[in-house]
Amino acid sequence: MRAQAAAEFVLISSIMFGAMILLFMLIQSMVAKSALAQEENTIEIIFDIVENEIAIAYLMEHGYDREFSIPDDINLNEYSLDVLHGKTDELYLKISDKEYLRLLLFNISDKDGDDRLISLKNDSTDNTIRIWKVLNATRIE
Repeated sequence: MRAQAAAEFVLISSIMFGAMILLFMLIQSMVAKSALAQEENTIEIIFDIVENEIAIAYLMEHGYDREFSIPDDINLNEYSLDVLHGKTDELYLKISDKEYLRLLLFNISDKDGDDRLISLKNDSTDNTIRIWKVLNATRIE
């Protein structure tokens, strides 16, 4: 009788332990998906901010000058933001080992991508961006 009770205890304990492991794996998976969704949402917000500022500067007259800020980090991870010039200009964001691109609504360099009318510099301690317009050229610094 005692051997049977011990065997039942071991069996029930093993099943409960397995269920706990599966529960923890499920919770970890849900947390990871949530963190990824939050990261992608923050990246979209950053792209929207910069793209809107570029659109405003593009439509403004000579002498437009403005500073704006973007988040310092994404889920406590540092990132880099730049503008890729070519036949179409794109915002480029790199965080960890992932890269994100967004086509800009306005071309801010010439049609061949040779003349750099826009540049973007992020200070690692201060993600303030300065944007100004000189004649028909829009620049970001």
